[in-house]
Amino acid sequence: MRLREYAEGIIKSDEAGDRRDYISDRINDPCIQIVRSLADMRAQRRELQSETSQCVAYRPKGEKIEVLATDSEKLESLNSEIAALDMQIARAEAVLDGLEGFFGENNGDPCLTALQKALANAKTGIERYENSISKVASTYLAMGGSWTVENIRTHPKVKDEIYYCQPKIDSYKQDVARLTKKIEQLEAILAGA
Repeated sequence: MRLREYAEGIIKSDEAGDRRDYISDRINDPCIQIVRSLADMRAQRRELQSETSQCVAYRPKGEKIEVLATDSEKLESLNSEIAALDMQIARAEAVLDGLEGFFGENNGDPCLTALQKALANAKTGIERYENSISKVASTYLAMGGSWTVENIRTHPKVKDEIYYCQPKIDSYKQDVARLTKKIEQLEAILAGA
């Protein structure tokens, strides 16, 4: 599923009154808001174009129809608004194209919020396993004996805990680095909006 389709589904669910946490979390995501603002700008453009028809009159002139401005100031103002809106729409479409290129197809949750949550989970994972090592070390340090802060990591039970936890910590650290880079890339794309 492309970002545009995903966002349209979130927007429709929100407009239908769906208040699940998932929808509430995603509706204010900047990636979703690009799609929403594009739809709003296009609707506003249609309204402005409709208003321009009220500023002109049509008169047959031979085989052609001549268009006459009945309110040239208002028509000029509307056309200026439409031109400015066209520039905003073009910029938003370029950002959306960049976002869709960034996420690609079939990304289950293509939005900044999902990346931020994954990053938070990876950081929590690191903390959880580091705390587990510290807890085991503290337990055996508190038992006294020849174990000190300097050598507690060589205690067999602490070494076992490190052996179990360290690969998970390393994996989470790789996730943190990867996700941080992705978030920075995504924020750079969004900065073009």
